[in-house]
Order: sequence, then structure tokens, then C-alpha cells
Amino acid sequence: MYRNTVGYKISFSLIVLLISVHVSHAQIKKTSVESVLPVLEKVVSAAPTEFVPIRGEQIPGDPGTVQYLSTAEVPKALETKIIGYSGISSTYWVWETRLLVTDDFEQFKKTYRQYFNDISGGVIRTVDRKYISSEKYEAPSEEMRQCVNQFSVSGSDVSNDALTIDLVAENVMFEWMIWLRVYDKNKMASDQ
Repeated sequence: MYRNTVGYKISFSLIVLLISVHVSHAQIKKTSVESVLPVLEKVVSAAPTEFVPIRGEQIPGDPGTVQYLSTAEVPKALETKIIGYSGISSTYWVWETRLLVTDDFEQFKKTYRQYFNDISGGVIRTVDRKYISSEKYEAPSEEMRQCVNQFSVSGSDVSNDALTIDLVAENVMFEWMIWLRVYDKNKMASDQ
């Protein structure tokens, strides 16, 4: 009888240990994001050629646009595409990926900050330059419908480099979304 009780205690302890390890692993997995920098390196290097090297299959889009799937995708992203918007004299191109959709604002806010830290703390090796936030970090709030943190190339010799990375927080129909967009700010502004 004593051996049986010890066996049950060991089995119960083992089960509790396995459950706690599984739960803690799930919590770690939920709160951490994979770095977007390797994908941004591909996107930034493809930007001067209107993202042609990373264009995949053409897909239907809104009127006045042409859309392609992107072959440069962030792991676990919900969608990634390249959009050409018809301007007055030319088409300007945007690479975008939807990283998260949730109704849990606290999870959303934490994930958004992790993506911000990843981008602002890293170096895009294809241009050997660091993208820095154009302004102080703006945290999303439940009162705002949209919040954008913009990154541009740092350094004094980059006056002509208008390639911009936007990290966008957006509330659509009570769901929070995180978007990442790359585009040439000068081309977009000059054609509107």
C-alpha cells in the first residue's frame, strides 16, 4: 500500500510538471515575435526595382491597383502582398504584410511594441544602414483608430533615400491589426 501511494504521488507530480512546462511554453510562444529583419532585408533590396524580384503570382485587387503575392514573407504573417497604385504619371509600389489580428488589446499592444523594438534595434544589412524611428515611439491606445511609427534610414549621407518602413496599428470593426509597409515616400508624394 505504501508503494502504491508513492507511485501515485510521483505520477501526479510528473503530470503537474508536464502541464506547467506546456503552459509556460505556450505563454512564451504567445508573447514573443520572430524578427522581421531578414524579410525586410529582401524587401529593401527589391524596392528600387518596384519589388520585381519578390513578386509572386498576380492576384485580384481594388480598382486602380495591381496586386501580387510576395515571395518575401514574414513567418506567421496573415497576408503579404505587393500593391501598385496608379498615380497621375506613374505607378507607385508598396510592400505590405498583415502581422496580427486580435480583439485582445493587451496582447496587441505588447506585440506591437515587440515589432517596434525589433525594427528600431536592428540593421538592414542590404543597405548597411540602420532604420530609425522618425519620431518618439507612439503606443497604440484604445481610443485611437490608427497609430503609425515610421522608420527611415539614419545618417547624414542619405538625403535622397526616401525608402520608408511603416509599422501600423489599426482598429477595424473592434479588431486590432498590425501592418508593416515599405514604400518610397518621395515617389508616392510626388505623384498625388
